[in-house]
Amino acid sequence: MAKDSFLKHKALPNILVFFVGVPDEHKQQSLISKIGKLVDRIYGIDHYVVYAINNDDLACDSRCFSASALLVIHDGSVKNSDNISKLPEIKLPLTRLSPGESDQIDETYFCEQIKNCISKEECKENDENEPLKDSPIYLFDLKRNFHDWTKMNNKTNIIQLHDNQQVETISNDTVIFMEWNRNRLSLANFGIDFDPVLFFNSLQTKLLGHTVLFANKIGTTMDLANRFRHVNGLIAVANYQTKGQGRNANRWLSPKGCAMFTLSLQLPINSPIVEHLPFIQHIVSLSIVLSLPKDKLNIKIKWPNDILFGDSMSKLAGILTQSFFYGEYINLQIGIGINKANRYPSACLDDVIEEYNNCLPPYNECERLKPISREGLIASFLNNFESFINRLVEQPNQLHEIKKLYINNWIHTDSIVNVHSKKSGSVTKVRICGINDNGYLLGQEIDGDSLICLTTEGNRFDLMENLTTINFQS
Repeated sequence: MAKDSFLKHKALPNILVFFVGVPDEHKQQSLISKIGKLVDRIYGIDHYVVYAINNDDLACDSRCFSASALLVIHDGSVKNSDNISKLPEIKLPLTRLSPGESDQIDETYFCEQIKNCISKEECKENDENEPLKDSPIYLFDLKRNFHDWTKMNNKTNIIQLHDNQQVETISNDTVIFMEWNRNRLSLANFGIDFDPVLFFNSLQTKLLGHTVLFANKIGTTMDLANRFRHVNGLIAVANYQTKGQGRNANRWLSPKGCAMFTLSLQLPINSPIVEHLPFIQHIVSLSIVLSLPKDKLNIKIKWPNDILFGDSMSKLAGILTQSFFYGEYINLQIGIGINKANRYPSACLDDVIEEYNNCLPPYNECERLKPISREGLIASFLNNFESFINRLVEQPNQLHEIKKLYINNWIHTDSIVNVHSKKSGSVTKVRICGINDNGYLLGQEIDGDSLICLTTEGNRFDLMENLTTINFQS
C-alpha cells in the first residue's frame, strides 16, 4: 500500500492544542470544547479533529508531524514565554492564543487566528451550520408483526406509517413501524438511508439484530437502544450522532458514512458469560475484525478493543460497552463506530479498500476487493458475535480458544514495553504474553519471573515508542 502519501493526506484533519501555563484540566476541557465548536462552524461539522496533546505527545506522536495546525493556548504571562519558545520543532502552521484568566474566549479573535493558521482554501465558513435536531425513529422488525409492538407496556407511541402520510407531521418521540419490503426508492422518500432487505438477507442469527431502530440524526444510538432495553438483541442504527461519546467521556466524532450502531443484549445473572463480563469487549473487537478482509488490509486489534489497519495502524473502529442490572438480568449495551464511508476527518474502510485495489497489478483482477455495505458489515458482525456468545454459553471451556483467536489477531504478540507504575514511579520492562479470562493484559517481567496483570483503567499504549502507562497488579 502506498502508505506515505495516502496516510499523510488522511492525517491532515487533526488540529492539535497544546496548553502552556493552563494547569486546570476543567478549563482545558472547556476550551477544547469551545474551540471544537468554532472549528466546526468555520470548516463544517466533523471536518477536523481537535484534541489536546502534551509534551510526551510532541516528542513521539505521529499525528504531530502531519496534522493541519498546532494551537498553543497560554495564560498570557511572561514567565511562560520561555516554555512556548522551547516547543519541539514541528513543521506545522502554529498560532499562539491567550484566553486570559477565565475559560471565556473571544470568538471573533479565535476564529481569525484559526483561519490564519489554516489555509483559506480549506475554509468553508457557514453561518447556517445550526445544531442538528433529532429526526424520526423508524422500526424494522424481522417478524413484521405490528400488533406485538402495540401491546408492549411502554410509554413510547408506536404507529404504522401509511404511504400517504407525511413524515414531517410526526413527533420525533414517535417510533414509526415500517414494512421493510418497501423498495429503496420508497424508503428514500421517507428519509431512510438504510436497506432493511439487504440487512436481513445478510443476517444469519437466531436472536441478534431481528429488531432494528433507525434514525437519520439522533443524540446517541445508546440512548435510543436504552429506550427499548427490554427487547433482547435489538440494534439502534443512525446516520449521524449529535452527542456521540467515546471512552473516558471523550467525544466520538460521528460523521455521516460511519457505521454507528448499538446492540442491546440481555444476559441472565446466572449465565456463565457474566463471570467474564469484561471479556465481552474483546469478543466484540474480534467479531468486527472477522467481518472484514483482515489479512489483505492488515487489520488488527489494539488491546483492549480498538481496531487498527495497515502499516500505520490507523484507527478503523472504536467500541464502548456499558452494563446495567435489571432484576434477574444484566442489560449490556455495546456501542460501535466503524469508519466505513466517512472519508473525513479520518481514513475509512472505503478508502483502504480503494487504495488496496489501486496498488494491485492490472492483471490481478481476481484479488480486487469489493466495497462492503454498511448493512452487510453490521449483519456480519452480529453473525460472528452471536456465534461467539453461543459458544461460551454452551461450552464455557471455549473461552480459551476464543482468547487464542483474539491474540492471533492483535498487534502485541511478544511486544516488549516499559510499564510505568503510577503509584511507585518505577519502570518495569515487560514482554506481552497474553490475556487472562477477564481480558486483562498479561506481561512477563524481562528481568524476573513475575507475571504482571495490566488492567484496562488508566492505560495508554504508544505504538511508536512501545511505551505504556499502566495501572498494574502483580
